[in-house]
Amino acid sequence: MVSDPKCYNPKIVRHLNRSSHRKMSQDIHRDHVMRKTIEESKKIKPKMGNESSYMDKSFIDTQEANDMVIAMEQTGIQPPI
Repeated sequence: MVSDPKCYNPKIVRHLNRSSHRKMSQDIHRDHVMRKTIEESKKIKPKMGNESSYMDKSFIDTQEANDMVIAMEQTGIQPPI
């Protein structure tokens, strides 16, 4: 509302601008870090000799990975279903 004097209070306007600027800066920083991390993880790293990456050595059974195990009684660790 235009006639509302709170709209023209510089303390309120400055506070809102600072908080939105801080949030925007945090979002930009987060996005930048995530982008760099993704770019670094996508780079192909040459393998030396017979060495292979951890993922090449590990075997994950897809059936076991897809199975969900639910405890019959609450253990107190997980939240109730």
